[in-house]
Amino acid sequence: MLLVALLASATLNGVWNVAVGSYQWATMGVERANAVYLSPRPVPLAQQRANEELRVARQGTSFLRLAAARVVVVYWNRTDLWGDWQRGNRGQLLFSLMNHLPLFLIGLLAFRLGVFAQPADHRRLLVAVMLAGAAVWAVHHWQLSRILWPAPLMISVVQVARPIQSWFGLGGMEWPLALTYMAAITLLVGFSKAWERRLTAIFGAAGRMALSNYLLHFVVLSLIFDNYGFGVTRKALTPQFLLAAAVILFATLAIFSRWWLARFRIGPAEWVLRSLTYACLQPLRRPAAQGTGF
Repeated sequence: MLLVALLASATLNGVWNVAVGSYQWATMGVERANAVYLSPRPVPLAQQRANEELRVARQGTSFLRLAAARVVVVYWNRTDLWGDWQRGNRGQLLFSLMNHLPLFLIGLLAFRLGVFAQPADHRRLLVAVMLAGAAVWAVHHWQLSRILWPAPLMISVVQVARPIQSWFGLGGMEWPLALTYMAAITLLVGFSKAWERRLTAIFGAAGRMALSNYLLHFVVLSLIFDNYGFGVTRKALTPQFLLAAAVILFATLAIFSRWWLARFRIGPAEWVLRSLTYACLQPLRRPAAQGTGF
């Protein structure tokens, strides 16, 4: 059942677009169907104003104005549940079912199979996931599907051609490469207890505070790039500098996570979320944490 649900959610967007595109093809004709699909989507006046306010706020130096503008824009994006089916806009509901649900199902399926508990017993499966993920990424990255099968030349309705071409090219998302990384790390952990200890020492504390670190990433990057902070221009930074900066930032957060968890049970954002979940304040400080060092 998990496999069926995973397959259905992973192909939902393509099936929807092919079905809608085929209907438009049959009822409108080729030229009209393509014209409607490629035409700009009407944007509500309030959403236009929200986008303009965000653009102006980004150029200013007020943090409160920028934060408020972002909240309004996020509100408009999240309330667009159904999208615009005539133009292939998925909307938040279909986007979540296609992009988020498959990852949850993959993790649940791996957990039910015992992949994380006994990775050494699932080496063939993990190797197969590594190779498949790398192959999907390579086909998409080098656009091999466009070379092997120029779908728009074979199917006259773009809304039908693009999802079929995406299927032929084994997908167009980045998560297959992420699966390759995860399978490789899981294999490494299952292969050697020493590597398990090393990786746990580096990533364990940061992983236990994933939500807090995610929010801290946002705060740091906002301070660096937005005008109310340092206002660094992204175009002035090289990929090499950004890679080094990302490593330094993560290392700093990993050290902070170890320091924090030596004194507290969970991260600050995790504590807030857990307290809201149980509708009462949860214990945060470790009983024996007073006076402890790093």
